[in-house]
Amino acid sequence: MSEQATVEYLYSMDTGEYYFLELNPRLQVEHPVTEWIAEINLPAAQVAVGMGIPLWQIPEIRRFYGLEHGGGYDAWRKTSVVSTPFDFDKAESMRPKGHCVAVRVTSEDPDDGFKPTSGKVQELSFKSKPNVWAYFSVKSGGGIHEFSDSQFGHVFAFGESRALAIANMVLGLKEIQIRGEIHTNVDYSIDLLHALDYKDNKIHTGWLDSRIAMRVRAERPPWYLSVVGGALYKASASSAAMVSDYIGYLEKGQIPPKHISLVNSQVSLNIEGSKYTVEMARGGPGSYRLRMNQSDIEAEIHTLRDGGLLMQLDGNSHVIYAEEEAAGTRLLIDGRTCLLQNDHDPSKLVAETPCKLLRYLISDGSHVDADTPYAEVEVMKMCMPLLSPASGVIQFKMSEGQAMQAGELIARLDLDDPSAVRKAEPFHGSFPILGPPTAISGKVHQRCAASLNAARMILAGYEHNIDDVVQNLLNCLDSPELPFLQWQECLAVLATRLPKDLKNELESKFKEYEGISSSQSTDFPAKILRGVLEAHLSSCADKERGAQERLVEPLMSLVKSYEGGRESHARIIVQSLFEEYLSVEELFSDNIQADVIERLRLQYKKDLLKVVDIVISHQGVRSKNQLILQLMDKLVYPNPAGYRDKLIRFSALNHTNYSELALKASQLLEQTKLSELRSSIARSLSELEMFTEDGENMDTPKRKSAINDRMEDLVSTPLAVEDALVGLFDHSDHTLQRRVVETYVRRLYQPYLVKGSVRMQWHRLGLIASWEFLEEHLERKNGSEDQMYDKTLVEKHSERKWGAMVVGINNPMSSLQDSGDEDQAQERINKLAKIIKEQEVGSSLRTAGVGVISCIIQRDEGRAPMRHSFHWSAEKLYYEEEPLLRHLEPPLSIYLELPTNEGFMVYQGLDMGTPRTQLAMSFSSRSILRSLMAAMEELDLHGHNATVKSDHAHMYLYILREQQIDDLVPYSKRVDIDAGQEEAAVETILEELAREIHTYVGVRMHRLGVCEWEVKLWMASAGQASGAWRIVVANVTGHTCTVHIYRELEDTSKQRVIYHSESARGPLHGVPVNAQYQSLGVLDRKRLLARRSSTTYCYDFPLAFETALERSWAFQFPGINKPKDKVLKVTELIFADQKGTWGTPLVSVERLPGLNDVGMVAWCMEMSTPEFPGGRKILIVANDVTFKAGSFGPREDAFFLAVTNLACTKKLPLIYLAANSGARIGVAEEMKACFKVGWSDESNPERGFQYIYLTPEDHTCIRSSVIAHELTLENGEIRWIVDSIVGKEDGLGVENLSGSGAIAGAYSKAYTETFTLTYVTGRTVGIGAYLARLVSDDLEGVSAILKWLSYVPPYVGGPLPILSPLDPPERPVEYLPENSCDPRAAVCGALDSSGKWLGGIFDRDSFVETLEGWARTVVTGRAKLGGIPVGIVAVETQTVMQVIPADPGQLDSHERVVPQAGQVWFPDSATKTAQALLDFNREELPLFILANWRGFSGGQRDLFEGILQAGSTIVENLRTYKQPVFVYIPMMSELRGGAWVVVDSQINSDHIEMYAERTAKGNVLEPEGMIEIKFRTKELIECMGRLDQQLINLKAKLQEARGTGTHGTVESLQQKIKAREKQLLPVYTQIATKFAELHDTSLRMAAKGVIKEVVDWDKSRSFFYKRLHRRIMEGSLIKTVRDAAGDQLSHKSAMDLIKKWFLDSKIARGKEDAWVDDEAFFSWKNDSGNYEEKLQELRVQKVLLQLSNIGDSTLDLRALPQGLASLLRKVEPSSREQLITELRKVLG
Repeated sequence: MSEQATVEYLYSMDTGEYYFLELNPRLQVEHPVTEWIAEINLPAAQVAVGMGIPLWQIPEIRRFYGLEHGGGYDAWRKTSVVSTPFDFDKAESMRPKGHCVAVRVTSEDPDDGFKPTSGKVQELSFKSKPNVWAYFSVKSGGGIHEFSDSQFGHVFAFGESRALAIANMVLGLKEIQIRGEIHTNVDYSIDLLHALDYKDNKIHTGWLDSRIAMRVRAERPPWYLSVVGGALYKASASSAAMVSDYIGYLEKGQIPPKHISLVNSQVSLNIEGSKYTVEMARGGPGSYRLRMNQSDIEAEIHTLRDGGLLMQLDGNSHVIYAEEEAAGTRLLIDGRTCLLQNDHDPSKLVAETPCKLLRYLISDGSHVDADTPYAEVEVMKMCMPLLSPASGVIQFKMSEGQAMQAGELIARLDLDDPSAVRKAEPFHGSFPILGPPTAISGKVHQRCAASLNAARMILAGYEHNIDDVVQNLLNCLDSPELPFLQWQECLAVLATRLPKDLKNELESKFKEYEGISSSQSTDFPAKILRGVLEAHLSSCADKERGAQERLVEPLMSLVKSYEGGRESHARIIVQSLFEEYLSVEELFSDNIQADVIERLRLQYKKDLLKVVDIVISHQGVRSKNQLILQLMDKLVYPNPAGYRDKLIRFSALNHTNYSELALKASQLLEQTKLSELRSSIARSLSELEMFTEDGENMDTPKRKSAINDRMEDLVSTPLAVEDALVGLFDHSDHTLQRRVVETYVRRLYQPYLVKGSVRMQWHRLGLIASWEFLEEHLERKNGSEDQMYDKTLVEKHSERKWGAMVVGINNPMSSLQDSGDEDQAQERINKLAKIIKEQEVGSSLRTAGVGVISCIIQRDEGRAPMRHSFHWSAEKLYYEEEPLLRHLEPPLSIYLELPTNEGFMVYQGLDMGTPRTQLAMSFSSRSILRSLMAAMEELDLHGHNATVKSDHAHMYLYILREQQIDDLVPYSKRVDIDAGQEEAAVETILEELAREIHTYVGVRMHRLGVCEWEVKLWMASAGQASGAWRIVVANVTGHTCTVHIYRELEDTSKQRVIYHSESARGPLHGVPVNAQYQSLGVLDRKRLLARRSSTTYCYDFPLAFETALERSWAFQFPGINKPKDKVLKVTELIFADQKGTWGTPLVSVERLPGLNDVGMVAWCMEMSTPEFPGGRKILIVANDVTFKAGSFGPREDAFFLAVTNLACTKKLPLIYLAANSGARIGVAEEMKACFKVGWSDESNPERGFQYIYLTPEDHTCIRSSVIAHELTLENGEIRWIVDSIVGKEDGLGVENLSGSGAIAGAYSKAYTETFTLTYVTGRTVGIGAYLARLVSDDLEGVSAILKWLSYVPPYVGGPLPILSPLDPPERPVEYLPENSCDPRAAVCGALDSSGKWLGGIFDRDSFVETLEGWARTVVTGRAKLGGIPVGIVAVETQTVMQVIPADPGQLDSHERVVPQAGQVWFPDSATKTAQALLDFNREELPLFILANWRGFSGGQRDLFEGILQAGSTIVENLRTYKQPVFVYIPMMSELRGGAWVVVDSQINSDHIEMYAERTAKGNVLEPEGMIEIKFRTKELIECMGRLDQQLINLKAKLQEARGTGTHGTVESLQQKIKAREKQLLPVYTQIATKFAELHDTSLRMAAKGVIKEVVDWDKSRSFFYKRLHRRIMEGSLIKTVRDAAGDQLSHKSAMDLIKKWFLDSKIARGKEDAWVDDEAFFSWKNDSGNYEEKLQELRVQKVLLQLSNIGDSTLDLRALPQGLASLLRKVEPSSREQLITELRKVLG
């Protein structure tokens, strides 16, 4: 066969000779090169040759030789006909046309010795051009497998010259886009084509090998592009992974990590031997700032649809693709490749996870092979080997037994092959100077938008330069051009859609102002443009108006924002930023972050990215705070009133994160109050106010009188107007200025001024006011007669005392006016002091008799003035500032009784007015309350300031106005006091007043750390009670307080005034009133320590119980007479022995609080409750969280055990107040201070140690604390090697756990034998958590405890706490179920749609649900029926969702939501029912079960989870129930199948009674299920045939037709019968269902005796009350009978005896029906004489039986006399004699 061949030669350009290489008998893949330059289609020619056509006839051959070829490839036949042969040897071929270059595209890695690669090809794209053509064997989405040839493409480029062909090839190769897992030679080929040797054609056979040997690489992107692109890729990939993980946690219902680092990160890149470390800061979702070696650049990145990244850098765009490989990450940036290499250093052996190094498996300095274990580590309690990554000699860097973190160096390897280490050198250069990512316009509206977006990004949690953002935003908002440019931009967007007339009118109106605005500052015509828009909208048809409103909405919003000018627009912008901040941070204020995220997860279940956005925003709270603070300073400060609502929300933020922000907001709010008050005063004192409708006809004298009246009102107003008056001192209206100054002076010195003595005059320095003091104004009994305080200047003359004040601007102090920044305070004080210290000024003032100089400095609009007081120092001979009196009005300072010690702050109170709820308070109470509230406002304000905030505070209030006794009581309450009883009466009134006030302020004071507040007041006209009184209130818990009332008396022996207690001796009794305040006492320090643990100090709980009891009497049972004595008597229990331990008994003691030496305290409380006014006892045991953190040591365990055993012995309720840190841990401190270490190498401690030892001297001292053995070293040194540390103190380790086990068992026993309850306050850990059974919070928690006790007998076996009901037992049940019975409404009633209460079966507001969050298909709790406490089990009828949370310890665990149908017992609800029955039985409560179950769930999962076991537990707990049980099937309810079985009365016939409402249903199956078995379709058809006349007729006709043999008629009749049956089947199914339902009725239940009676719904309450009352009475009598008869008498037998006794009595007269007469039974039962003889007989029989049992044993008979003698010794003497006499009679 003839075919083409390829011959290859080498040509020497120097000699012009050819050298034959090889001949290939085929076409080469480069054949297009020949075709392009020769214009011959070689494959076509080859086909023609194969067909046998001679060469001279083939058109391609003829064309090559320049002969006629017929004009086309399709004309080869024509050519062959006309062509003639020619001589190929003589013919001259055509010269090649141009040049062609071919490049093979291979999947080889040029950087790795052209190693072939394989894998997927994600994208392959190339578009051929006229001079470049290519083909490929794969396409996008394909791949190259490992068995194929590496070449998969070929590129050909043509050019008129060789250089042009090369250039075209380079362009063509750059157009190829190949992405995937493979490497290609494209970049390398481009670089090769650029090589100078290749361009000059100086290549040779060794040229390529030399390039490879010299590691010549393909052109890479510029280094900074690789670095920026790599950093952006790494950061974006890391962020995406982090967000994905975070959302994964949320989707699974798990708690995500607290922090998600998406804003700031660090990226390390290893590129071609250089290591670049780049700091990344995100400015938005796709915006980054990159910092490297003190240089910065900005870049933006966006994700493309194909997975690539679009990078914006320096105003240019770059496309990036990335592929992860074993060696690192390969980036393709604009078609050029770079590799981000992985670090690889096998010479460093590091820990990959946190672990503990157990031991080395080889010796230090030995050789280790690759993949050989060299050490063992412990990771999460598992032992794992560490393998060497390479071979070499190992050098240990970590000692055995040491704990390590991930990344720590364990050892180093001296590698056998050092070339395995690839080290990158740190890059120390900088980024080039680059512009912004995208071009930014210089126009103000675009800069404003950019600044506003940056501000929003800061609020979203991203990072920007806050100072620049705020400054740019302010500059833009203040620009007059801004609104005009914004309007133009908005109008340009909408121009094509706006109606033509509207557009033209808007443009014409706008152009009128546009030209003016450019030349001068002109307001934006917002109102005019809005008018145009509104006129257009009003002219639109109704159908079009909505669409037009939406169309012009952007324009309308813009003009509305500028209606108030640029300031209005700025306010809207700032408020929107404030709202963005608050919408996030209010979620986290005063909340636990995990709880917030859980709520957000549920709220945004379908958009969890929203949760991520909120969390990222919150993480940037510090930057956000700085932004908001700057906006407040720059924009809110001038007009805070415009931001009032937002400022209120800011000030309410309650977390340390927001302290500075909340403080700033609170200060700005104060400015708004002050500004409003100042404006009001200015209007009030201005004569302009007179020219109103009311005053226009007023003559001048009347006007002057009106002004004086208003001035007098301001002088006596309860409002704090001083600061507002000072703010008007510099008013431009001199008349108003004079009135303001006079009002200020009169108000300040009101009690001490000579009436009419205030004089005003003008001076060159300003306005001077002077006044005269009353002589007696300083003669009060306060120990300060030697000082007098004035305003600015006080002149003392021989007889009269004068005061003066200078108000002016042009004086030496005018330069001191500032913005009020506290940072300037010291500078301001120094300037003042310098002025006053001048010798001429100071000496002249002192000569005039001035003792104190007070200066006021005005501040900016809305800010309170600054006040400084300078006192004359006799030692220093100049005036010196008194810091404690700073910012205080001078006349008040003499009443503060401030000590000289530090740590006190003075606040001047503001009167906040009287709330409506306090109108019933007395005048004095309201005054004190207003002052205290004002002081708390100040504390609240400064509470956000960490520099002045303290843990505790003391408030002192001095009431200047003398008080009458009538002032101390409400107006409606007047007191008549007998002569001589004034002191006792005033003391009682003051104590009640203090307690009343404390109910309003106590909780807030507690939050603010006010531990004590004190009030001094003067009583006048009160007989013996006249004089100074002190009220001192210690704020114990906020809800509770202690009040001490003192009088001020003069101690003549020491010439001082002291506190004096009239009745109970208070802690300040006998203390001088001007004594220094003592630092916190031991008790207060412990209270403070307990507060830090979020709990109440244990010794304050008795007071909390007393307060809760008082509230219970006052609010819950106002109609019951409270005992006159105290409602609570508390006795503390302590060890009988001071060193008490296990087995030590407890004794009662009266001692002061806080003297305990054990971390637990206990009390026996006798409390008078409404249920037991005579008193009941409980035991309380509590952790002392201030004693070793409330931990359990051996003594605490022993104490707790003793209290628990005491509760079990006395059968009293035991309350455990838990606030602990679990079992105590400790170390032997005596050993800790002296042990020494035996090192492996004394000179090299890092090599590890061998043992711990003691010197002989130390061992002698602490021998008892250790177990050790002696070791003698070679040098003779003796060491005691420590084998074990025992410790001198008890309670360091396992002994605490042993004790904890003992008390856990004891508490479990107490739970079984008596009533137990645990209240967790603050925290409880470890053993404390095992004991917990109830959780609540402080006073409410104590109230909940008392509520629980109101359902529990006073002791085990005691009477039920029955109380006269407020809800009458005879009341009908008004709640009527509609479709199903709501369990809670059936129990406690409900409100109807009109708000009317519809009563349920039990007493109103008595139901307390328990375990409500668990197993919600069953409702359990306690309620009262006619005042009788009962346990309740009811059934939820609605489907509820059971949420099974994810397990945080199992990463693949998901939250599951399982629907649970109502009226069905599931494993959890059945267990809940069984638990409730157990608890109610132990609490000895009667039980009501409102049964409405269809059965038990029967799924496989439920069987696996123990549904059957739970059902059997219900049966067992009902079987052992000892109190009355009522099972009632309510209205619209049913009880079926297994559910009936487990509550049937036969389970415990002695105690269970079963009832049903008239509409109730009950059976084995539901009717629908019953008919499927017992009334199937066949039987339904039979029923139809029996009842339906039409069917009867048809069947008769069918019978007749069959008799006649008419076949057609038979078939027709059969079809009619079937059609009729089909038609009737639905109706008869309903009939059958009804038929089955008639078997389910309550009447049938009663007829069959499975229920006792049918009880109508409306009468059920009264019926069950009577029945419950009767059964309780029967039960108490049965108990008495069984106690008398002994255990051998059963409950039923005892009941039969009682019935027999009753029927035989005179009351019953033998009538059988008398037994059901409750009144007759109660009358008989209440008279014990009716059956006492019978009981005595039973006791005799019991004793006889016991003696008979003794007689059966000879040994017992011998012991009888001795036992009888012991018994007689125990009996009381009087009873003993009587008993002996009786025995003698018996013995004869």
